[in-house]
Amino acid sequence: MAEYFQWRFTASWCAHIFKAMFKQHHKELREPFEKFLGKDAVIFDVGAHSGQLSKLFSKIAPDGTIYCVEPGTYARTILRVALWWNKCRNCLVLPFALDNTSRLTTLSLPEKRPNVFGFGLTHLSNDFSDHDGRYKLVRDVCATFTLDEVVTTLGIERLDFIKADIEGFELNMLQGAQQTIDSLSPVIYLEINDDYLIRAGTSKEKVWEFMTDRNYIPYFLDDKSHEFVDLDASTPRGGDILWAHHTKEGLVQ
Repeated sequence: MAEYFQWRFTASWCAHIFKAMFKQHHKELREPFEKFLGKDAVIFDVGAHSGQLSKLFSKIAPDGTIYCVEPGTYARTILRVALWWNKCRNCLVLPFALDNTSRLTTLSLPEKRPNVFGFGLTHLSNDFSDHDGRYKLVRDVCATFTLDEVVTTLGIERLDFIKADIEGFELNMLQGAQQTIDSLSPVIYLEINDDYLIRAGTSKEKVWEFMTDRNYIPYFLDDKSHEFVDLDASTPRGGDILWAHHTKEGLVQ
């Protein structure tokens, strides 16, 4: 049985805090996202991590609301400070995971060296074989809910955008959001990593099937033009894929 996570004040934590407070990653996404996200957009940042995209969303939608979903205890200590320092007053941290069911479970948090955590690799699966024994496994207790439950409980009537980077559990999140997706048709930005999906018991083909069955069109960001370009929906692929319901096709292009 792996030991449970206990937070400690360390040099590594200080370095993570510094980066989260003072650096802004993913700047290349701001202009493409601004083209279809209004200043009052309602956004779910699922797997908010240290808040790099949450901070970006906060700037894009200063009059909107960003729900920052982060179940990891270590990540949240960094996320909350980063959002406070950057005056992201429109961000709300949700301290749980989004899944296809509600339950109490544990996250798998890799400890690369004593008190040095690879918190960007945290996931819900207990299968840690993909790291080939390189990292010690630390457990972090968390609750999971479905997005449908969260939307109903918080009384959310509008949802413009979902970003999900949750180490292979993207399909689980989508399955727990079916009512929300069908009724509100948010644009969805997914990390699709087949190795992580397989570890979670699914595959990129199943993610594509779920999305295309709901009349969503896939796009990827062209590095040269910084424009979203539509993909062949019949050919599943990995990477960061943006999905727009066919009724919102004009917003993306």
